[in-house]
Amino acid sequence: MYFQLLFLYTQMKLKNIITSIFCVGFYIILAQTSSTLLYKVTKNDLKNPSYIWGTYHLLSKKFIDEEKPKVNTALKKCEGIIVEVEINEHENLKLLPYLVAPKDSTIPIILTENEYELVSRILKKETGLNLSSFNKLKPFNITAALIKQSNIKSINDSKKYGNSAMDLDFIEYANTNNLSITALETVDEQANLLFKSSIASQKKALLTTINEINKVKYLQDSLYFAYKNEDVKLLENLLNNYEYEANEMDMEALLKNRNLNWVNKLPNLFKEKSQFVAVGAGHLLGEFGILNLLKKLGYQIEPITQ
Repeated sequence: MYFQLLFLYTQMKLKNIITSIFCVGFYIILAQTSSTLLYKVTKNDLKNPSYIWGTYHLLSKKFIDEEKPKVNTALKKCEGIIVEVEINEHENLKLLPYLVAPKDSTIPIILTENEYELVSRILKKETGLNLSSFNKLKPFNITAALIKQSNIKSINDSKKYGNSAMDLDFIEYANTNNLSITALETVDEQANLLFKSSIASQKKALLTTINEINKVKYLQDSLYFAYKNEDVKLLENLLNNYEYEANEMDMEALLKNRNLNWVNKLPNLFKEKSQFVAVGAGHLLGEFGILNLLKKLGYQIEPITQ
């Protein structure tokens, strides 16, 4: 569970926070002819179709059960589930080294007295958490907590669907229904990519989040409800209207290279059986999104709107 929360925060200088909401988010969304995040994948050499669904990591699968019956209809036709990474208690232990700060870079050391007081006050107001609980952790832990637990309309709305994460729930669904589970990456591979940014960069992102908390909440609400409505055009406009500032994180490695690597794996998996692919929605769209990359390999990609 904790990994999924941190999974949202990809260590960027938060010129704006919107890109963190979808993990690797909707960074490269292009206009689509159909407003949907569910796609059917077919090809002449496939016995059965597979399906791709863009996930949102702050929602549980109960959201799908109550709001998106088309997703469950597709899911029931599949024999296997493909996720970004398979998470369990054993794998979570591998994350500890990525979460704990070096002894010379703990929160009381890297924040000035005024900064510590500010972060402590906003964190308590927005989440009810004490900053002292994070003293030995890296700054992105605090940012993740703010994103997940702030008193935001979208967060309050999503609470009715439960506190789980959609990606985890798909894994549980697979286990319960005897479906195969395939992870496109290991925990170590993803953690090395997502949690490697410098303490200085993480501090800057945290302070930007704190200083722009109202903007953060507004943008998170806008993105959440656009996702809930599968309004791809609105999502595109939201992101295009705000400047994005990348940091030392290599965005080509974060999105393009990972998508290329995944698409190299998907064809054999599609041949084996009908698969349900559940990955962050930002991986689907754009020139180097997995939908376009699959099209280049000769697959037919059909948007499922109903």
